[in-house]
Amino acid sequence: MQANVSRAYHKKWTFTRSSISACFLDSMASLGLAAYGYGIRYEFGIFNQKISNGWQVEEADDWLRYGNPWEKARPEYMLPVHFYGRVEQTADGVKWVDTQVVLAMPYDTPVPGFKNNTVNTMRLWSAKAPIDFNLQECTSPCPFLA
Repeated sequence: MQANVSRAYHKKWTFTRSSISACFLDSMASLGLAAYGYGIRYEFGIFNQKISNGWQVEEADDWLRYGNPWEKARPEYMLPVHFYGRVEQTADGVKWVDTQVVLAMPYDTPVPGFKNNTVNTMRLWSAKAPIDFNLQECTSPCPFLA
């Protein structure tokens, strides 16, 4: 028994931080503890694997192709996230100017507890282009990809 426990303890687990966080959120809901979880709403999964002509080929896993029935978009909480720019001295202090903006759009997913009335929320954030996004500014090299 001791050898098995030691082997399990020293095994390198391949959980990602996201999956561990989701497990914590689920466990807290099942214990009746109120909690929120925050993260990034990835549009694609790691990848799909297939064999083509005897070689492993990896393709994007478009897991949101048909949407997610459990999540609720929350556009009323969308926030601007500023990148680049510079700081200018003003009469009132300092001001951050000439920034490029990406909008952060939250999506909420309920995480219910087991046999109780606790439902926690996992909020994942997705990046969106602002309405006034100028594609002409993205000439080679594109500042968003630099």
